[in-house]
Amino acid sequence: MKYLNDFFPISIKEISHKQRDWQFDIDKYFTSAPVDILKTASGECLVSAYNASSCVIADVHICGKIELCCDRTLKVFDHPIDIKHKHFFRLGSNFEEEAHNVTVVSRSTDQISFGSLVYEKLLLAIPMKKIHPDEIDNDSEEGFFYQSNLDKKNAV
Repeated sequence: MKYLNDFFPISIKEISHKQRDWQFDIDKYFTSAPVDILKTASGECLVSAYNASSCVIADVHICGKIELCCDRTLKVFDHPIDIKHKHFFRLGSNFEEEAHNVTVVSRSTDQISFGSLVYEKLLLAIPMKKIHPDEIDNDSEEGFFYQSNLDKKNAV
């Protein structure tokens, strides 16, 4: 996602051997996101990074909320988000993702963009089953299936 390269930029020159912190507001960045659900995200992203001998090590902490619509009742509710992720940026010849937490960046790169990383982590934080907190107690299979007494007697 090319447009995410402009989000959460940190200059590599600013990253030293001592840990340094950057703070970004999420709600400013994802108003034009292709996924509608992220347009309602709000909160902040704290990036703590330092330069090790062979790579840049970044601790990313995302906290906030995403407004979701319940799959059962269609009530809107705020889903809290608290994500902590450690990511490694290794210098190499060209850009590539080696693993879920290792990215190779070109030696000629001036800045590291955390936009795609934050975008991915926010999407993964959205639950598959979006259930309103008031409905969680009713989340049992017994409440959704009907079985007559006749079927229960004939079941083996």
